[in-house]
Amino acid sequence: MSEYRKRVLEARTKFLELNKKQEKELFQIYKDLANQLSNEIISCRTTSGGKYLKELNQIVQTYMNDLNIKLSSTIKSNIEASSQIASSAELAYYEAITDDIKLKSMFNKTVLKSSSDSVKKLIQGNYYADGKTLDKRLWNITKSNAKDIDRFIKINVTRGANSKKLAEQLEKYINPAKRIEAKTLEAGMNKSIAYQAQRLARTSITHSFGETTIENAKNNPFNKGIKWNLSASHSARMHGRKDECDDYAGRIFKPNEVPMQHPNCLCYFTEENEEIDKAIEELKAWSNGKTNSKLDNWYENNKELNIIEYPNKPKPVQWKDFKGSNTKFKNKQAIKKHMLENYNIKFSDSTKYPIDKDILQDSVNWLDKFHSYFKGFKTIDPVKLPAIKVKARMNAVGYYKYYINKPQVVELALNGAYFTDKGYNISYIEECIKSRWTVANAKPYKTFVHEYGHHVANSLKWLDKKEGISSTNWCKEFISHTIKEYNKKYNENISFKDIAQLVSRYGGTKPEEAFAETFAEYFGGENPRKFAKVFGGEVEKRLKEYI
Repeated sequence: MSEYRKRVLEARTKFLELNKKQEKELFQIYKDLANQLSNEIISCRTTSGGKYLKELNQIVQTYMNDLNIKLSSTIKSNIEASSQIASSAELAYYEAITDDIKLKSMFNKTVLKSSSDSVKKLIQGNYYADGKTLDKRLWNITKSNAKDIDRFIKINVTRGANSKKLAEQLEKYINPAKRIEAKTLEAGMNKSIAYQAQRLARTSITHSFGETTIENAKNNPFNKGIKWNLSASHSARMHGRKDECDDYAGRIFKPNEVPMQHPNCLCYFTEENEEIDKAIEELKAWSNGKTNSKLDNWYENNKELNIIEYPNKPKPVQWKDFKGSNTKFKNKQAIKKHMLENYNIKFSDSTKYPIDKDILQDSVNWLDKFHSYFKGFKTIDPVKLPAIKVKARMNAVGYYKYYINKPQVVELALNGAYFTDKGYNISYIEECIKSRWTVANAKPYKTFVHEYGHHVANSLKWLDKKEGISSTNWCKEFISHTIKEYNKKYNENISFKDIAQLVSRYGGTKPEEAFAETFAEYFGGENPRKFAKVFGGEVEKRLKEYI
């Protein structure tokens, strides 16, 4: 068996593993939801009054928002993984037919582009006739979940269930591992809360695999068509009945004529390509000047990808290599003027404990660097830029205040007692590093960067909400996502309770401080640790996505 055929079989195996993994992930999401909601309800005093039911409805809505975010993150990640699995076989085919660096580079780039385009098409809603985005579909599902849960609560409260009984019944209704008695439901209610999400998730990764295969086939000059293969579970599931899959089984379609797989379908596509030896012969002859219309057309359609990646080719500048301007100011008045003119930031110094000029100089240099790198952040920032104040002796070293009714007013305050004397500030920071109260690479201006990190988090949260993605605890969701990416990258198994060890003791106090501390480590100092690097990459991705 050729290496290419092995990779085709491996891709199918990996897809089935991904499908099982996704089922477990969604199973756990709904199981956690069941536990969390039942715990919330058991602590409430049961009455049949409208105020009590309204309070429960608000609790349900809060958890539905969190559910939406978790489902979206999981399914999007798996759509991308499914597309990459589908691309692996195509990459193996190109690996087998040429050793030419330029051609191999072009072939590989067509695969990467096909994968990226397929993922975007599925997530952004261009794949389906109704044009609905993935997030819109998920919102419809969680909205339906919320209605069913709300009806379930009202039915059981009306029947006299106390808080303990209600919590037990609700946990059974939501948890996919348990079964609810039919008598507790009404006509029109879903028997399985999780089913629609599982169905969407399974269909999404199937369509991602299929669409990526089709797009790769369209770009492959040696492709002869797409073969429809029945899944191993199809015959067992149908029990003698037939559907459209049986009519399509074994047929080879032109790439632009492949029928769409129905929801929950696990049938799969494979490319029918030219035999490897013949493809090698054609490519060599064409490279030596022989006319070949299909390869000429392929080259014309993809010539913009004809870039050989030499080892010494300059890479895009990343944050860790970005220097910034580092303007030297004569005095604090010049710094204040610079902040007002460039960022509309009003800086108010403390009369009793004024900030040290060098610390202010370092802080504004950092601010210049941040806004030079993320050029669009100032224009998309929903809360403008914060006022910066230095106050005499507060309880905190610094704080960030956001006025919910006046989002254009934001205040970032520094305790003057810590910033008047640079020597004292340095010794204080050193003690915090020794006691692991703060991050290991903290600088004298670290508090400024930390508080500004709160501002960045709030801005991203606002932008998410504007896009229809809301969360009661945005920072916790973001840190949890970073933990997931960290575990995936380093093959570890850390959880939220490990934040104090990974970041700092202060970062372990609450999610908002975990975000700000990790932000300060990555963006505010040299040599950030592994977790901070993963976090910083995710923040950069989000900022660039919105910019």
